[in-house]
Amino acid sequence: MDSSKASFIPNNIEGSFRVVVDMGRQIDTKEQTKIKVIIGNDGKIWNAFPVNSH
Repeated sequence: MDSSKASFIPNNIEGSFRVVVDMGRQIDTKEQTKIKVIIGNDGKIWNAFPVNSH
């Protein structure tokens, strides 16, 4: 996986990693533009939710 708008980050849970993606537009009612996805090493999505831009 590779994207200029995505950051791939180690996760605090063994066997998984985090991806934070800037969607480039508002994705919820709190004006958040990024989404964090927790993915297992097997490729299955464990969780996904909007996050604040930092």
